[in-house]
Amino acid sequence: MTRVINAVAFAAVAWPAMAMADAPADLAEALRLRDVVEVMSQEGIAQGRALDTDLLGGQGGRGWERRVARIYDAPDLADRVIADFASEMDPAAAEEVLNFFEGGAGREIVALEIEARRAMLDAEGEEAAHRLAAELPTARRDRIATFVEELDLLERNVAGAMNANLAFYAGLDQGGAFGGEMNEAGIIDEVWAQAPDLRRETSDWLSAYLALAYAPLSDAEFDAYLNLNRSAAGHEMNAALFTVFDAMFEDVSREIGRVAATFMGGSEL
Repeated sequence: MTRVINAVAFAAVAWPAMAMADAPADLAEALRLRDVVEVMSQEGIAQGRALDTDLLGGQGGRGWERRVARIYDAPDLADRVIADFASEMDPAAAEEVLNFFEGGAGREIVALEIEARRAMLDAEGEEAAHRLAAELPTARRDRIATFVEELDLLERNVAGAMNANLAFYAGLDQGGAFGGEMNEAGIIDEVWAQAPDLRRETSDWLSAYLALAYAPLSDAEFDAYLNLNRSAAGHEMNAALFTVFDAMFEDVSREIGRVAATFMGGSEL
């Protein structure tokens, strides 16, 4: 009888622990990370078209398009992001924020964030978002500024973009694009020279994106979401997301650089 009681007691303790262990994967699903990566993949493919024009003189053609599409393969990238997030995210923190994102308000916010990013894929959508940001009432503009500051969104995004740019130049160098004429110090100097423009562009994009994404939210709903992100669990979630996505973008950017180098050298033109 004692063994049975102990076994039941153990099972009663073990079930919550097992549920908590699944929380990061459940949170990844609630955050719709697969859909997020799909939109980011489309952004990357669009950037690839711009690189064809700016870097390859429009000579990349279908070969370049195929290689870029392969690098930005959304299902593969999503599998990686979800696995890395589940590994990076603290289960207790995931459990703490999961209820919010599985609730009505959380699901709406996730959907709004994804749809806003999707809307800004084309020039007209991005211009509309910038107009909306410029016309925001002061109270909403202040809330967005607080959101950006307290979540350190500008600094984190700029740092991630600069690291991705470093990786891109490193890929170009590894592919022989510089012919040994630019060393690591030169690459770093080049990326740092881009920092002021990058910061300005990132700040403008963030303001437009957040204005568009959260336009349907009431002030009370916005404040509730801000408070969630202010919490220790919210900070843990955002740190995990930045870690995972920054690593993905660095690897993707390095590979884009390597492939671009082969096209610049004429081997695939």
